[in-house]
Amino acid sequence: MERTFAAGQTVEDTIVADVVRVVRELPDQRMIVAVLELDLVAMRDPALRAYHAEDYATKRQLAEVMIREGIRRGELRADIDVEDAARFAYTGIFGIYLLHFGTGEEDDVAAKIERYLRLFFRGLRRT
Repeated sequence: MERTFAAGQTVEDTIVADVVRVVRELPDQRMIVAVLELDLVAMRDPALRAYHAEDYATKRQLAEVMIREGIRRGELRADIDVEDAARFAYTGIFGIYLLHFGTGEEDDVAAKIERYLRLFFRGLRRT
């Protein structure tokens, strides 16, 4: 699995821009609710669980590739547990979606995710 990066753009900026773009380009935010509901049902349904696990593994692996690139470039700390960092990034986004739609919040979910990712990366950056 490979990912290209624009010249002069940090790994953090690339990840944040990609995730926010995907969220903003969804034609209907209710699609996210349907996906969240399927994710929750997957906890009880072995067939859905297998699909969910495969989908999650693909997303996590892409995040791992990108985090490793940030380490290679010297943008992110070398002592990061890459698998944990990828897992935490993904579960944080999932949690934001779950709370946002589960509580009926009306504010901009993409802006929340962007703030979360910036805070997340603050802990991974080399200082």
